[in-house]
Amino acid sequence: MAVIIAMNTFFYLAPIFIFFAIRFNSRVTRFDLLFVIGLCIKIILAYLMTYLIINKYDFGDLSTYYTFAKDISSGRYIDEIEFWRATHIVATFNSFIFRVFPSSIYGLATVTGLSSFIYCYALIRSFENSLPKPYLFRAAGFLLFLPVLGIQSGYIGKETYVLPLLGYIFYSYSCHQRITAWAAISIVGVGIIRPYQALVFLVVSALMWLLFNNKKYSFRYFLLTIVLLITVLFLFGSWLYSNMIIIINVGAASFMADTYHGGNLTLDPFPQPFTVLQNFRPFFWEAHNLMSLVASIENMLILCFCSMFLLIYVGNRAVRVRLNSSPYFVFVALYASLYLLLFMYNSNIGDMSRRHIYYYPQLIFLAFSALSTRRHLQRSMFTKDVRYAL
Repeated sequence: MAVIIAMNTFFYLAPIFIFFAIRFNSRVTRFDLLFVIGLCIKIILAYLMTYLIINKYDFGDLSTYYTFAKDISSGRYIDEIEFWRATHIVATFNSFIFRVFPSSIYGLATVTGLSSFIYCYALIRSFENSLPKPYLFRAAGFLLFLPVLGIQSGYIGKETYVLPLLGYIFYSYSCHQRITAWAAISIVGVGIIRPYQALVFLVVSALMWLLFNNKKYSFRYFLLTIVLLITVLFLFGSWLYSNMIIIINVGAASFMADTYHGGNLTLDPFPQPFTVLQNFRPFFWEAHNLMSLVASIENMLILCFCSMFLLIYVGNRAVRVRLNSSPYFVFVALYASLYLLLFMYNSNIGDMSRRHIYYYPQLIFLAFSALSTRRHLQRSMFTKDVRYAL
């Protein structure tokens, strides 16, 4: 059985080996090595997550994402697909994979690990023009090698298709400094699987239009935002309306507690104004096993990055002015801030660990952006002082 699984999984890995062989016919840079090692780590962590799901988490959602997908690919239960359910949409996509490749669980984990890497790679590339190479390399290293973030992003499920689309949206915005038509289509694609994420991007897009009203693209950007708004309301309007009514009636805290109740580690949110710290739990004194202990260390590291960014951004006016002049930086900052607000009432820490992949990487890059900008300004000031002295 193990031999069959290994052989099936090899079919998924073969295109990756071919890519490496073609890539390394040219001169190898340290970034190339970092990406190769990072991809291998992502796939290994995805295998580890799959092993945990099978052996410790009662098969999780694999009955839908794997078993049901395998049945669909063989022509069974097609009439039972409910396309209004995101889980069935993902299962259908997985069934298309099984029509080309063998129906291997670990093969599917390979695809998930690869999609996680593509997301990270696109984010790293999106900051190429914003960060000096030394800072970019360090940020990329943190992003690719954080263990729990890698394990959770290797969870077979919706993230397999959401993460590459998210990566493209950020990379596209860094290139064009605005939401393009293809980025808008990607946002809708993300929203079909996770509706609230489309709403986040819609809010960010509207705020960016207000803050950076470029006359050259003003009308087109405004029109695209309106079209995106209409599309989001058409596809997810009933979902948004029903959930907003519940939030208004019971409050955000009760809504989040009811939505994300359960799990192996449930911790009530901190009282105001410390509720935002819920995003970084569990802390080390709340860990109940080795996995949550490692997660607590990782969370503390991200909290340090976030605090570092806030201290530099708030305490240094020159840095703040410099960063605020970059539309892409503001776009990323607004996106990360909305996620911090969105999940500060989530009491299900296990679920939070999977959500971290959506905004922890952005917090890392925001911190390194603040650090590099401060260093650049300090050097510029020192150079001016030297010239003046001479």
